[in-house]
Amino acid sequence: MMGDIRLKVFIIWIVLTVIVINYRRFEKKSHIKKITNKVEAKGGNVIQIEEKHFSTKPFAIKPMGSRIYEIKYDLDDSLKIGWVRLGVMEKWKL
Repeated sequence: MMGDIRLKVFIIWIVLTVIVINYRRFEKKSHIKKITNKVEAKGGNVIQIEEKHFSTKPFAIKPMGSRIYEIKYDLDDSLKIGWVRLGVMEKWKL
């Protein structure tokens, strides 16, 4: 009886973990597309997009559920570096 409950809890935990992992992947792809569209709308070309996991630079805070990206892009034949915080309290610094 107790083993059945533990097995059910374990299976539910596995299913929820898979759902969360897939959601985070989808969210990241969505963010990359949004960043690329914004840079291209300015007339630039994205060179690199890197998620910063432990840095809040150049933002003062990183609200829970937000992602911070550093963007390197080419605009008018010069390399530019921009930052964006997506998720809660979205903010762009391009």
